[in-house]
Amino acid sequence: MAATPPGHPYFLRRIGAAAYDALICSGILLGIGIAFTLLMGGGSAELRGPGPAGRALLQTLLVLTPVAYFVGSWARGGQTIGLRAWRIRVAAPDGGPVSLKAGLIRFFAAFLAWAPAGLGVFWSLFDRERLAWHDRISGTQLTYTPASAGTQKQDTAQ
Repeated sequence: MAATPPGHPYFLRRIGAAAYDALICSGILLGIGIAFTLLMGGGSAELRGPGPAGRALLQTLLVLTPVAYFVGSWARGGQTIGLRAWRIRVAAPDGGPVSLKAGLIRFFAAFLAWAPAGLGVFWSLFDRERLAWHDRISGTQLTYTPASAGTQKQDTAQ
């Protein structure tokens, strides 16, 4: 394996941030499901359900919420809650902010990266620049900021 370029996070740091964000996103989706059920009378004795329009609304919310969480976070400041906890930022190749278009491409390309048993994410272990498939497809990159900005300490978690 090649040495990690300065400022690029190691694989385990990337996976830790992804796991953290998966938990947060799952909690948000669970909250939406519970609120929707309560608002649609799911606690009533009849248990008729929301009907086709209500189900379509719930499905739309459950699809759009992760898109809004990830793409909005990347475009706004380059960090989701999980990325912030692991001191990782999504950036354009020049280090600038990610455009809304690049964020959307990154989000949907991540499905391609994770779908074949995570092969597109494991690819970052062997890539010279530590980029996963969705990084390459979207033209984005992850950067790591050490805890103390004045120190040139490398990330040692492997």
